[in-house]
Amino acid sequence: MKNLIVLLVLLQGYFAFGQTSFENKKLALINDIFYKTTRQDINSFMKDKGFKNGEVVEGEGDVKEILPFNSQFDMMEISYGKDNKISSILCIFAGAVNTAFIEMEIKNKGYSAKLVKEIIGGQPVNKNVWSKSGNKFNFVTYADEKEKIGVVGYGVF
Repeated sequence: MKNLIVLLVLLQGYFAFGQTSFENKKLALINDIFYKTTRQDINSFMKDKGFKNGEVVEGEGDVKEILPFNSQFDMMEISYGKDNKISSILCIFAGAVNTAFIEMEIKNKGYSAKLVKEIIGGQPVNKNVWSKSGNKFNFVTYADEKEKIGVVGYGVF
């Protein structure tokens, strides 16, 4: 009986605090980068995933540096804070239509969207900021039909 109680307590902790897993490759990659890498091993991790390193960019404010990575179809920007922890990840990918599938999976994981209108590059953009109760990090998504790209990000937005 004691073993059963211990097992139930452990399972409850896993479901309450366990990280979410994603089926979509871009969401799964973002999740893996955020929760399974460090500043010391990010370059080798991204190389194993088929990305090439770009030049490190000095950040502003709370962001110490931004590391860009490129693959054949995707561009990733990983921002690190002054504590060398990831503050946000941004993925720009080919195919704006794919944003709908990403948003569907985010919604199915219990996140709710808030529409935010911004001006990016002189053009108005409608972004969805996805939040979930009890989680301090949010997803952000938007699609640019003109450029035929989609964007998904994770962090504090």
